[in-house]
Amino acid sequence: MANTIQEHWAGVDWGDREHAVCVVAAQGQVIQRFSAPHTAEGVETITDTLRATTLADELRTLQRGIDEHRRRIQGLFARHPQSSILASLPGAGPKLAPRLLCIFDACEERYEGAQGVCELAGTVPVTKQSGRSITVKFCWACRKSYRDTMHQYAWVSMRRCQWARVFYQNCRKAGQHRALALRNLASKWSKIIYRMCCENAPYDEQRYLDALRRGNSPLAAGLEGQNSLHNSTEKNSHPLTSSHKRSPNRRECVSVLWK
Repeated sequence: MANTIQEHWAGVDWGDREHAVCVVAAQGQVIQRFSAPHTAEGVETITDTLRATTLADELRTLQRGIDEHRRRIQGLFARHPQSSILASLPGAGPKLAPRLLCIFDACEERYEGAQGVCELAGTVPVTKQSGRSITVKFCWACRKSYRDTMHQYAWVSMRRCQWARVFYQNCRKAGQHRALALRNLASKWSKIIYRMCCENAPYDEQRYLDALRRGNSPLAAGLEGQNSLHNSTEKNSHPLTSSHKRSPNRRECVSVLWK
């Protein structure tokens, strides 16, 4: 892939009051035309504009390279035998799913259980014990790219997964700050994804919810509470029937006119 920065040529017409500037590519294509006053500020305008044109060309070249890499990654991901498993995760799109695959590919051979994934990704703390003293600290020695991937996926999953959102809210209510709550959610996802890859099975949210109910998890109780609240809200928010319709007041009429 050869992405080279194009050469630009600038022609300046030194007029009495204004300078007419024309920026031309090496192939002869006119890229930009502009004018600047015949002052010191005008010379700065010409310099800044030419610099911005060069930077814009560099950014376009960089974006073409990024797009090409993304196409190659998507092609390799589609050919992987476990791509459909990771693509079934809620919120794992074309960017996060390949990153998750880098973590969980051949996980049974690379890790000693799901706890090994959590330790390598830095989603669990480090516990140090000396006699009766026990210290729990943040895990600094980990793969930063793995932690970043799990941290991002935990955040994205809350938009598509109800139990993940409830789990995060429970952690926040317990006094945990945002990063710690996300790490705990990422640790939970790491164990789920590890089990999925070991069993070679796609994500099944109903199966996980049933397991929570069988284990009498407080998370399942929180989900039931949210569902009952949602159902009661929908039941009490029926639209007005024709027999209960009322004439709109002046404020409602004004709001309709503004819409």
